[in-house]
Amino acid sequence: MARLYNVYMLFALVIFASLIRVEALLCYARDYDQDVSRGGCTTERIKVKACLGKCPSKEIPIDHYPFFWNDCKCCTPTAQTYVSVELNCNTGKITVKVPSATHCACQNCGRF
Repeated sequence: MARLYNVYMLFALVIFASLIRVEALLCYARDYDQDVSRGGCTTERIKVKACLGKCPSKEIPIDHYPFFWNDCKCCTPTAQTYVSVELNCNTGKITVKVPSATHCACQNCGRF
């Protein structure tokens, strides 16, 4: 009986660890083609990293106004670098720095 219990516990641990790994992979920095433009300048397409993926969210009923409590997470950058791009403009050349995510995580939404 103890042996069967150990097998079940090991199985539960493997499933739990797999779910944690899957959750971590749902939100991460992925390649993204970004068009960069300014008025009077050419448009250049560059490769950056964007935070893309899914994060958990929930809305739970409560017994008082507003009668629902929510906890929503968004896939957002926790670290970033900058990619420089040179644009040809009517008045000469300019350099624009575009943020590129290096690490992403599920965080509270609406931080902007």
